[in-house]
Amino acid sequence: MKNITERQLQILEHLAEFKFLTTTQLTGLLGVKTITSINVLLKKLSDGKGALTRSKDFGFYPGFGRLPRIHFLSTKGAGFLAENLELEREKIKVPKENKLMFQRDYFHRVASVDFNIGLSKYCKLKGFNKVFFDYYFDMNGSQRNGDGKAKNALPVGELQIIPDGVGKVSTQKGDTVFLFEQHNGKDTKRAVQQIFNHMQAIAEMSANKKYNHQKSVRVLYIFESGSCKKAVVRELYKRQDITSFKDYFLFKTQEQLQENFNENWLLFNGEYVSFI
Repeated sequence: MKNITERQLQILEHLAEFKFLTTTQLTGLLGVKTITSINVLLKKLSDGKGALTRSKDFGFYPGFGRLPRIHFLSTKGAGFLAENLELEREKIKVPKENKLMFQRDYFHRVASVDFNIGLSKYCKLKGFNKVFFDYYFDMNGSQRNGDGKAKNALPVGELQIIPDGVGKVSTQKGDTVFLFEQHNGKDTKRAVQQIFNHMQAIAEMSANKKYNHQKSVRVLYIFESGSCKKAVVRELYKRQDITSFKDYFLFKTQEQLQENFNENWLLFNGEYVSFI
């Protein structure tokens, strides 16, 4: 058994909560100033047959350079946390190591984790309970046997949608269930179509039924591009037939999200509201 320091234990706990983390994300979570010190801690955790963490190198990406490594818990790391911290095994996010090929999805996945980190920090600041946050790449069932299903899958008519995230936050005033979408790139048409799919799901109360939630379930829509966000909001504002859905969609850019998680979410009628 490895000798685990407090800092290393914190790394393991963060990986259990967020599933995939870059060294930069870990640096922010731990409040450490240098990446070098994090790398030393990670090397000790990932060495040997009893490695508690593993990582994946994605090499170089055109126009970006070398992509930061992604770190995650090993199966032994998840078992260590379950045994020593009495964490519920099903709540520990540990990936199947043969399902990690996602270079094309790299930036979208890292941004989705960034959102989850922001949500956690906000909940801790306010004393709220983040009951869960599931990613689009979290699965129910066995991936190995081919019968795994996306946790976030919601029926829409005869089809389904898979939101990038589904979360639940518990406060003194009650529970909030929400959906999350991360839109990378500048494809306005794709974003608008996705939003209309969500409108149909809202009309059918798909998320309400699945999560046994009586209140409204809103969609938090995060854009990589500010110009794309403006174009999408402008397009939705033109449509007089969807005004009844305006309170269900909250928009921000990734940059705005980092500035303030809770406040200044834009509705497509131009109003600003808070998340909770």
